[in-house]
Amino acid sequence: MGRLLTPPDGVTNPYDPANPAATVYHCQCDQCADIEVDVLQQGTSGTFFQTDPEGTLPHSQVLFDELRDNSDDLPGADSAMVHVQVRNRGVSKANNVRVWAVFCNASAGVPGLNESAALGNAFNFWSQFQVTGRVIPTLPRG
Repeated sequence: MGRLLTPPDGVTNPYDPANPAATVYHCQCDQCADIEVDVLQQGTSGTFFQTDPEGTLPHSQVLFDELRDNSDDLPGADSAMVHVQVRNRGVSKANNVRVWAVFCNASAGVPGLNESAALGNAFNFWSQFQVTGRVIPTLPRG
């Protein structure tokens, strides 16, 4: 989906095409194989994440694949770790890869990245990402 200008939304689940009720949306972490949310859990000996204590950061691909996404169990004010798996779709080795996570409250309609009342909804979101790989965060108020 990284090569598409607009990700498909509300389409048939490619892993369950025979089920007409199975649809996928671009905004749901629990439907993305490359994002896992690990919610802080309560145990008999205190709080823990599912990779404690054996998982060191960054996680290997094997440990990442074993994570169970808990994004549906995340109350608004609790702690969580968001794990992201980055894939290289090119033929050359990728160096100095960074992930910039942009998130918002769940909603039926998420605002566009260009939306800013202060700038008349003309904010150039992608201009923050330089071809050198440097990110210059210049997010407007609101």
